[in-house]
Amino acid sequence: MNLGPLHFLRHRGLRQTGRRKIAVLLLALQILSVDHLEGATVSGREYLIDVWETEQGLPENSATAMVQTGDGYIWFGTFNGLVRFDGVKFHVFNPSNTPELPDAGIVNLHLDAGQRLWISTYRGLATWHNRQWAPYGPAQGWTGDFVRTFSENAGVLCITSFDGKVFRCDGASLQELPEPPGNKGRGYFGHVDSNGMIWVVQDGFFGSWNGQKWTSSNLANEVRNGFQGAVTGRDGSLLVLNSNGLQRLKDADIQEHRKLPEEIREVWSLTEDHEGNVWIGTTHSGMYKVSSRGEMSHYSSTNGLSYDAVRFIFEDRERNIWVGGSGGGLSRLKPRAVMSYGLESGLPERIVKAVAEESPGKILIGTYGNGLARLENERIQQIYPWLPPSQPDYTQCLMVDRAGNTWWEPSDSGSESPQARTSETLH
Repeated sequence: MNLGPLHFLRHRGLRQTGRRKIAVLLLALQILSVDHLEGATVSGREYLIDVWETEQGLPENSATAMVQTGDGYIWFGTFNGLVRFDGVKFHVFNPSNTPELPDAGIVNLHLDAGQRLWISTYRGLATWHNRQWAPYGPAQGWTGDFVRTFSENAGVLCITSFDGKVFRCDGASLQELPEPPGNKGRGYFGHVDSNGMIWVVQDGFFGSWNGQKWTSSNLANEVRNGFQGAVTGRDGSLLVLNSNGLQRLKDADIQEHRKLPEEIREVWSLTEDHEGNVWIGTTHSGMYKVSSRGEMSHYSSTNGLSYDAVRFIFEDRERNIWVGGSGGGLSRLKPRAVMSYGLESGLPERIVKAVAEESPGKILIGTYGNGLARLENERIQQIYPWLPPSQPDYTQCLMVDRAGNTWWEPSDSGSESPQARTSETLH
């Protein structure tokens, strides 16, 4: 039977056997294809993109912020209500059915360590905890306009507002701190370190609150150089994006520096996923993913993203990436389980007879008529270890022995029953 385009099944949770990690390979028939979800849009090789809009139940084609509660529900904000999503149905909360909610326009969300949901709206702040709603106004210490950032660590919650105010919460009430000495009326990105100390950053100031006054950091000039945005990393460090690239700050020191191939501007939000990739949402240019090696991918309306004004990127427990913006609905980027490689990927022949793992990350491919190819770092390169390029090479089988030698049985004839040959080694 002739086998069609080569498919690789990425299988999580495999154990190592000896020194080699087992690779699970799936050779699919030519008539098979990737099983797409209904309504999904394929974008690139990494993700399938699902989009929900008003036709699928959203109250408005925006998505402004997202959290996932302990019971698995996805909560996200829109400009016309707070939405709880169970994967099938949307339940919308607004002032008409929830009077404690100050406004239907949701600006930001945060789920704190006690599973209390904080909701910032156009007209004030509210919380939801143990099925109870509670508004936060001046009587509870909230005097800001809208929440710019939430940050939490060591039992301390820091809230910054778009109008430049900073609040500290270590219980039920808010404490407004003196305004930092940065650009007046401009919002700060907030951060709480492992000691519970509050830090704030914008283009005019980078420093911390020592309990009595704001103190500028000795890294202020470095951090503020072309400052674009900041977020607390998964390890509790502070990730900063500026003209120098992407920097990780911890214990008053720069612990990591990722240089970027191009400068990213007009940043709205950042987030770090479980693999250490940093996702960056912009107000006009879609979003970027920066890997731990500094490699950068760009997603926009030209390659599958529904809208270029991105307000949040969120990773759920199943490691799906959710994206919301000022329009275009709610998007979910679901990692592909099956990768397909064909002629457009550099495969020299659609019919594949054999595959073998040469070494971790290197896959040798035997084709029926065009010799051998090697897949490495997501790239396929044709190789000619036996016959000259002008002569057809019908590879019948491949094997890697325990010594690491790769054996294959080639044929210069397209016959299904070639003359018996002695296998030859590549090494």
